[in-house]
Amino acid sequence: MRHTRGSAPSASRRRIVAGRRLRALALAGILASIGACSGSDSTSPTSATLAGDYTATTFTLAQGSTTTDVLAAGGSLSITLTNSGTTTGRLVIPASLNDGVIFDESMEGTYTASNGSVTFVQSADTFIRDITFTQSGSTLTGTRTFNGATIKVVLAKATSH
Repeated sequence: MRHTRGSAPSASRRRIVAGRRLRALALAGILASIGACSGSDSTSPTSATLAGDYTATTFTLAQGSTTTDVLAAGGSLSITLTNSGTTTGRLVIPASLNDGVIFDESMEGTYTASNGSVTFVQSADTFIRDITFTQSGSTLTGTRTFNGATIKVVLAKATSH
């Protein structure tokens, strides 16, 4: 079914449109820095070590030599991981990067940690569930290429006071 004005697009259509819009914007020449993540953690992540509130400190889309900083454009990603393996949070891509429509999806679901990798299972059809993240200290880093465009997300765990 084709999306028309006044009808709600399907989740997969919104995902496709968001991806296309981000790629198009990257091609238009918006440049930004990609945050670097170094170091490694030889221990495998567990629910106990992963549990906490995470916020994206890097959220970029790179295509060719052009990089779009989604955070600088007003996007955001926050996700809370619980000891029981569940997640909550939000993924927001601003209208300026998504054909004039704000992309706002719940990160509600579950996560699995195995062999140093973290994966997410969510009902929201976003790229987050298609990326495998690795833990390094208090960060989770995920990078994946979709149709020639590479998305990189670095999630930093909030420190407790």
